[in-house]
Amino acid sequence: QAIERKGPGVTALIDDRSRPTLREQIGELLTSCTTADIAVGHVRLAALDLTAAETRGLRRCRMLLGRLDASALTDFGYTDDRVDAHMQTLRAFLESGRVEIRSAGLSAWAPDFSVYRGIREGGGICLMGAHYFRDPVAVNGPTFTAVLSDVRSVAAAVARFDALWDRSHDVLEPVLTAVHRRQSFCAM
Repeated sequence: QAIERKGPGVTALIDDRSRPTLREQIGELLTSCTTADIAVGHVRLAALDLTAAETRGLRRCRMLLGRLDASALTDFGYTDDRVDAHMQTLRAFLESGRVEIRSAGLSAWAPDFSVYRGIREGGGICLMGAHYFRDPVAVNGPTFTAVLSDVRSVAAAVARFDALWDRSHDVLEPVLTAVHRRQSFCAM
């Protein structure tokens, strides 16, 4: 198990040199939870390399984006078979009816955070800080993410997520359209 519970408060501090990596630990959390709420200021679709196994047990996943801009929908970075496979998996997950995506527009938060609930061991876990899939956000220094497991911290993060969510607007269709376009482009 990637994340060990060591009592109340901060369970762990993940940095860009941690093993398992932040990406691997996010994957483990997704695999072991039933509900995920993820608030990130910026995301590139091609970087979301979720696997079917990671999303299989999720009953509900809410993704809150700071602002949805054109680069998030069109900048797929490099092109290779891995990105094509990721897009197929992402499309299937987005079309499953278990995913909601909203943009917060002018609302903001710092740092990025995510909450994973319905974990087999019980309770929930909140990641607070850097969230990335491919490469760490900071290129010239450390990137930190705190792992919180105490009930009060998780509840506070869920409450703030819900408040942001209520003020945001649905953007699942534009995201899904962008993934479909990417797959159509790759098929040519």
